[in-house]
Amino acid sequence: MARLVNRLVSGVFACLLMVGDAAAFTLNSDEGRFTIELSEQPAFEKLHEKTAAGYFVDRYQWLLDKGDVAWIVTYGDYPEADVRRLGAETMYDNGAKGSVDGVKGTLRGQAPVQHSGVRGRELFVFVPEGKMVMRQRLFLLGNRLYQNVYVGPDGTERNGPVEAFFSSFQMRK
Repeated sequence: MARLVNRLVSGVFACLLMVGDAAAFTLNSDEGRFTIELSEQPAFEKLHEKTAAGYFVDRYQWLLDKGDVAWIVTYGDYPEADVRRLGAETMYDNGAKGSVDGVKGTLRGQAPVQHSGVRGRELFVFVPEGKMVMRQRLFLLGNRLYQNVYVGPDGTERNGPVEAFFSSFQMRK
Protein backbone atom coordinates (compact mmCIF):
# COMPACT_ATOMS: atom_id res chain seq x y z
CA MET A 1 0.00 0.00 0.00
CA ALA A 2 2.77 2.46 0.91
CA ARG A 3 4.43 1.98 -2.50
CA LEU A 4 1.11 2.63 -4.28
CA VAL A 5 0.45 5.73 -2.19
CA ASN A 6 3.95 7.12 -2.74
CA ARG A 7 3.61 6.49 -6.48
CA LEU A 8 0.29 8.33 -6.47
CA VAL A 9 1.50 11.44 -4.68
CA SER A 10 4.78 11.52 -6.59
CA GLY A 11 2.80 11.36 -9.84
CA VAL A 12 0.89 14.48 -8.90
CA PHE A 13 4.05 16.46 -8.26
CA ALA A 14 5.78 15.18 -11.38
CA CYS A 15 2.94 16.36 -13.62
CA LEU A 16 1.99 19.65 -11.99
CA LEU A 17 3.98 22.09 -14.02
CA MET A 18 3.65 21.00 -17.69
CA VAL A 19 -8.05 8.25 10.09
CA GLY A 20 -9.28 5.34 11.85
CA ASP A 21 -12.54 5.91 13.77
CA ALA A 22 -11.98 8.99 15.92
CA ALA A 23 -9.23 11.56 15.65
CA ALA A 24 -6.66 11.03 18.38
CA PHE A 25 -3.69 12.93 16.96
CA THR A 26 -3.55 16.57 15.92
CA LEU A 27 -0.89 17.14 13.28
CA ASN A 28 0.17 20.77 13.56
CA SER A 29 2.90 21.91 11.18
CA ASP A 30 4.19 25.40 11.90
CA GLU A 31 6.44 25.25 8.82
CA GLY A 32 3.63 23.96 6.64
CA ARG A 33 1.11 26.33 8.20
CA PHE A 34 -1.63 23.71 8.61
CA THR A 35 -3.43 21.52 11.14
CA ILE A 36 -5.31 18.26 10.56
CA GLU A 37 -6.75 15.45 12.69
CA LEU A 38 -5.69 11.82 12.28
CA SER A 39 -6.36 8.66 14.30
CA GLU A 40 -2.67 8.39 15.28
CA GLN A 41 0.69 9.94 14.52
CA PRO A 42 1.67 9.56 10.85
CA ALA A 43 5.18 8.93 9.51
CA PHE A 44 6.95 12.00 8.14
CA GLU A 45 9.12 12.07 5.04
CA LYS A 46 10.78 14.88 3.10
CA LEU A 47 11.05 14.07 -0.59
CA HIS A 48 13.05 15.87 -3.28
CA GLU A 49 11.19 15.28 -6.56
CA LYS A 50 11.76 16.30 -10.15
CA THR A 51 8.84 18.05 -11.86
CA ALA A 52 7.79 17.64 -15.47
CA ALA A 53 9.29 21.11 -16.04
CA GLY A 54 12.71 19.69 -15.13
CA TYR A 55 13.45 21.26 -11.76
CA PHE A 56 13.20 19.85 -8.23
CA VAL A 57 10.60 20.56 -5.57
CA ASP A 58 10.78 19.53 -1.93
CA ARG A 59 7.62 17.77 -0.83
CA TYR A 60 6.79 17.28 2.85
CA GLN A 61 4.59 14.24 3.46
CA TRP A 62 2.86 12.70 6.44
CA LEU A 63 1.56 9.18 5.77
CA LEU A 64 -0.61 7.05 8.01
CA ASP A 65 -0.69 3.60 6.39
CA LYS A 66 -3.18 1.32 8.14
CA GLY A 67 -2.90 -1.56 5.65
CA ASP A 68 -6.34 -1.43 4.06
CA VAL A 69 -6.55 2.38 4.21
CA ALA A 70 -4.04 5.21 4.00
CA TRP A 71 -4.21 8.87 4.93
CA ILE A 72 -1.79 11.42 3.48
CA VAL A 73 -1.15 15.10 4.08
CA THR A 74 1.48 16.69 1.90
CA TYR A 75 2.63 20.04 0.59
CA GLY A 76 5.26 21.48 -1.70
CA ASP A 77 6.30 24.99 -2.69
CA TYR A 78 6.58 25.80 -6.39
CA PRO A 79 8.35 28.73 -8.03
CA GLU A 80 6.07 31.76 -7.74
CA ALA A 81 6.61 32.77 -11.36
CA ASP A 82 5.44 29.36 -12.61
CA VAL A 83 2.40 29.37 -10.36
CA ARG A 84 1.42 32.85 -11.58
CA ARG A 85 1.99 31.85 -15.22
CA LEU A 86 -0.04 28.65 -14.97
CA GLY A 87 -2.72 29.69 -12.51
CA ALA A 88 -4.59 27.58 -9.98
CA GLU A 89 -6.89 25.80 -12.43
CA THR A 90 -4.00 24.55 -14.58
CA MET A 91 -2.14 23.45 -11.44
CA TYR A 92 -5.25 21.53 -10.36
CA ASP A 93 -5.72 20.04 -13.84
CA ASN A 94 -2.10 18.89 -13.87
CA GLY A 95 -2.45 17.53 -10.34
CA ALA A 96 -5.54 15.55 -11.32
CA LYS A 97 -3.75 14.10 -14.32
CA GLY A 98 -0.76 13.18 -12.16
CA SER A 99 -3.00 11.45 -9.62
CA VAL A 100 -4.86 9.38 -12.18
CA ASP A 101 -1.69 8.49 -14.09
CA GLY A 102 0.22 7.75 -10.88
CA VAL A 103 -2.16 4.95 -9.87
CA LYS A 104 -3.14 3.95 -13.42
CA GLY A 105 -6.66 4.77 -12.30
CA THR A 106 -9.91 6.11 -13.67
CA LEU A 107 -11.17 9.57 -12.76
CA ARG A 108 -14.71 9.14 -11.41
CA GLY A 109 -15.30 12.80 -10.80
CA GLN A 110 -13.88 16.11 -9.76
CA ALA A 111 -15.36 19.36 -8.56
CA PRO A 112 -14.35 22.66 -7.00
CA VAL A 113 -14.24 22.63 -3.20
CA GLN A 114 -13.98 25.53 -0.76
CA HIS A 115 -12.12 25.06 2.52
CA SER A 116 -10.40 27.44 4.97
CA GLY A 117 -11.27 30.27 2.58
CA VAL A 118 -9.35 28.64 -0.29
CA ARG A 119 -10.93 27.36 -3.50
CA GLY A 120 -9.50 23.95 -4.34
CA ARG A 121 -10.30 20.81 -6.27
CA GLU A 122 -11.61 17.47 -5.07
CA LEU A 123 -11.02 14.26 -7.01
CA PHE A 124 -12.42 10.75 -6.83
CA VAL A 125 -10.26 8.16 -8.57
CA PHE A 126 -10.87 4.42 -8.93
CA VAL A 127 -7.62 2.53 -8.35
CA PRO A 128 -7.81 -0.85 -10.10
CA GLU A 129 -4.89 -2.28 -8.09
CA GLY A 130 -6.73 -3.66 -5.08
CA LYS A 131 -10.10 -2.26 -6.21
CA MET A 132 -9.48 0.84 -4.15
CA VAL A 133 -10.72 4.39 -4.30
CA MET A 134 -8.74 7.55 -3.79
CA ARG A 135 -10.34 10.75 -2.59
CA GLN A 136 -8.05 13.74 -2.86
CA ARG A 137 -8.26 17.45 -2.24
CA LEU A 138 -5.79 19.94 -3.73
CA PHE A 139 -5.44 23.50 -2.44
CA LEU A 140 -3.13 26.14 -3.85
CA LEU A 141 -2.37 28.89 -1.34
CA GLY A 142 0.15 31.31 -2.82
CA ASN A 143 2.78 29.06 -4.35
CA ARG A 144 2.19 26.20 -1.89
CA LEU A 145 0.21 23.18 -3.06
CA TYR A 146 -1.45 21.16 -0.30
CA GLN A 147 -2.85 17.69 -0.86
CA ASN A 148 -5.06 15.66 1.47
CA VAL A 149 -5.52 12.09 0.31
CA TYR A 150 -7.52 9.11 1.48
CA VAL A 151 -7.07 5.68 -0.15
CA GLY A 152 -9.24 2.75 0.87
CA PRO A 153 -11.69 0.11 -0.28
CA ASP A 154 -14.12 1.23 -2.97
CA GLY A 155 -17.23 2.68 -1.35
CA THR A 156 -15.53 4.00 1.82
CA GLU A 157 -14.57 7.42 0.43
CA ARG A 158 -17.51 9.23 2.06
CA ASN A 159 -17.72 7.48 5.42
CA GLY A 160 -17.58 9.36 8.74
CA PRO A 161 -13.85 9.13 9.45
CA VAL A 162 -13.02 10.24 5.89
CA GLU A 163 -15.36 13.23 6.15
CA ALA A 164 -13.85 14.12 9.53
CA PHE A 165 -10.31 13.92 8.11
CA PHE A 166 -11.06 16.29 5.24
CA SER A 167 -13.15 18.64 7.38
CA SER A 168 -10.43 18.95 10.03
CA PHE A 169 -7.81 20.36 7.65
CA GLN A 170 -7.02 24.01 8.36
CA MET A 171 -4.54 26.12 6.39
CA ARG A 172 -2.96 29.24 7.80
CA LYS A 173 -1.68 32.11 5.67
